[in-house]
Amino acid sequence: MAAPADIWPLRVDPAGGPGNAAGIPPELQAAAFFQKTFLKILGGRPEEEWRTEIEAFASAAGNDAVTQSLRQLARVWLARAEMEQIDAVLLDYYRENVQFPDKLESVTLPEEIRRDPWGDAWSYQLHAPEGFDRQGAQRYQLGPARYPHLSGMEEAIGRRDPPAPSWKITPLQLGGRLALEFRLASGAVATIQPGGTAGDDTLVFIGQHWALMAGIDQLFATTF
Repeated sequence: MAAPADIWPLRVDPAGGPGNAAGIPPELQAAAFFQKTFLKILGGRPEEEWRTEIEAFASAAGNDAVTQSLRQLARVWLARAEMEQIDAVLLDYYRENVQFPDKLESVTLPEEIRRDPWGDAWSYQLHAPEGFDRQGAQRYQLGPARYPHLSGMEEAIGRRDPPAPSWKITPLQLGGRLALEFRLASGAVATIQPGGTAGDDTLVFIGQHWALMAGIDQLFATTF
């Protein structure tokens, strides 16, 4: 089997390939496919080459740890794509009014993007440049409700800060099943099985001396 870090590295090179996915366990085939789609996005491929795949992941049914994690990751990237659509509408409004609207409801959005990918109202508020309070309608902050400060597509692709996990991992048995104890730098301890969270990251899969994790917008492997 390929080394997990070759497939899901901490630092992702947009120009690189998905690594050697040979020997991936059947339950992680979807995760390997997601990684290929993820690299299309990072590589700057046209949206029509990956949008349908991301939408499929974002709407996939299932409560297993892999499906749930991929669904959340996909919704983050779908949110970024939809934010670009909304940005275009807001810029049209600005050209006509020389300011952005007080409320997002003041512009007409296509039905399919009136709510964020989780089904919640978008977080939108005017944002004045620092020191220029009178210019409050000249900038805005837009994001999904659960991630109101989510970076936009261009920033997310152009500046890939790798996850910086700081923990000690110890495998153990919990209810007769393998679990991992994450001892965080803060001193907090989380003993979890796939689907559980350690800090801001979700445990997706436990392999032999490695684990697949999901951060806010990417998969990555960690060893123990």
